[in-house]
Amino acid sequence: MFVLQQIFMLRACLDFTFHSSWLSSSMNVLADFASRFLYSRLFELAPYLNRQPTSTNPLLNASTRKTYSTGQNSYVNFILLNPQYANPDGYFLPANRFGILEWAAELGRQGKAPKTVKQYISHVKSLHVDSDLPFDACESVILQRLIRGIKRYHGEKDRNAKLPITINIL
Repeated sequence: MFVLQQIFMLRACLDFTFHSSWLSSSMNVLADFASRFLYSRLFELAPYLNRQPTSTNPLLNASTRKTYSTGQNSYVNFILLNPQYANPDGYFLPANRFGILEWAAELGRQGKAPKTVKQYISHVKSLHVDSDLPFDACESVILQRLIRGIKRYHGEKDRNAKLPITINIL
């Protein structure tokens, strides 16, 4: 819908007309696979297409993409510095369980809060979703235990005491 809205906006501003025509799936196989998010089949038929995800997901605004890039860059840099956690082909996607666990542990050693570690993991999950790759490492029981361990290690934050509302406080 986003692309269609943009076309209609341009049509209104630039005063032009256009029309669309229907093509059967059998006549337009690549577009059909792409529209159904069947990227693995798309790349089988067209191996020349770029497999790298783009950072211009129209569903995410620029500030969200910038926020997500923090966790994504952290993971990619960790894999580049520790190639033993990369995939056999040397690529960092899809993330393997051991790489995610070591990266999360490293984030904890760096002093990142457990909440931040969880957010960074969701950033990497978003990278997988954009690339149409499976990502079940975040549901790993071991990863959840690791995050609980980081929480225990860092301890509870000191919280401000909740005082009753009195005339003096007001």
